[in-house]
Amino acid sequence: MWSDASSGSILFGGIDTDKYKGDLARIDIYKESGSDAFTAFIVAMTSLQAVSSTGTDSLTSTQFPIPAVLDSGTTLSYLPDDLAVQVWNEVGAVYSADIGVATVPCSMADSKGYFSFGLGGTGGPLINITMDELVLDLSSGQAPTFTSGRYKGQTACEFGIQNLTGGPYLLGDTFLRSAYVVYDLVNNQIAIAPTDFNSTTSNVVAFASSGAPIPSATAAPNQGEISNTASATSASSMSASSGFAGSSGTKSAASAPAALDWSKMAIMGAAMGFTILGSGLSLL
Repeated sequence: MWSDASSGSILFGGIDTDKYKGDLARIDIYKESGSDAFTAFIVAMTSLQAVSSTGTDSLTSTQFPIPAVLDSGTTLSYLPDDLAVQVWNEVGAVYSADIGVATVPCSMADSKGYFSFGLGGTGGPLINITMDELVLDLSSGQAPTFTSGRYKGQTACEFGIQNLTGGPYLLGDTFLRSAYVVYDLVNNQIAIAPTDFNSTTSNVVAFASSGAPIPSATAAPNQGEISNTASATSASSMSASSGFAGSSGTKSAASAPAALDWSKMAIMGAAMGFTILGSGLSLL
């Protein structure tokens, strides 16, 4: 199982314990705001950390806990403005007015830094998203290049975390590729653990019955303590930012608008569209 695999599988009625690392943690799905129905796989995102060789930064948002939709029909992940800007500062992403997205040098895919997403409160599951999952091609042909600023002359890629001024906030493919997710539509819960990309074996465990708990999954311990009160935003120490440098020594925390050379390029669709419920969800 590899993140760039051209094929995959969907398992109904069970889990495969050889396809994830550690233990499955079970968290609740929430009803859509103002509705009495479960219309999407909405979970509580409760923390985000930037981790690199130079340190760990805890990023903050006035929107925590963030209602985030697990959406396999969305290529990118979309976070509140205040949180997305902190993420961009960590990696040195620059916003391109030409295409309406944050961009980074393609060399950043080699960075050893990663972002750790926390779900379901303190002690809940943590999913680490590495930079190679977050640096995406902008073109099916010759890549554009930065024409000015600190990245001048380097090839430009789309960054896999973008911003939204309002919900729904989405954890799309850039998040889900690194997560093994079990969807329980009877009990309105999911179980989640880090994907084991190197797995070569399989061990399928079936649900005991319809409505039975997700096999091998333990409930996140502090879901009941999740507050509906937004947290205050404080400045990150940015100690981790310098450790996000790519193989070319690219430094982080760029802030100037990105000027790109689009000549001789076939655009793939940088500002990718999204839907609340995408096709191809894995239902278990």
